Amino acid sequence: MFRCRAYAAIMTIEAEIANAGDDALWARVTQEVNAWRGACLQCFASVEVAVTETLLHLSAHPGRGQSVKLRHLVGQRLDDLAAHV
Repeated sequence: MFRCRAYAAIMTIEAEIANAGDDALWARVTQEVNAWRGACLQCFASVEVAVTETLLHLSAHPGRGQSVKLRHLVGQRLDDLAAHV
């Protein structure tokens, strides 16, 4: 299981690619594809957590931190981080 610092990966849906038959090669390939997709999602989630943690640390800074917002969408948070760094 992949972990992001102290946070466990949380997914609310499963969208695996199902095996089309009993072929062992197909089963291995679909397992590898599903693992790759999960790793990509974990990397994206890790970036979201890191950006959020950074914005929270910046917001705690006296004076300058009062202008830091914690908006809902990750793209907005990336824009805010770029503006403050």
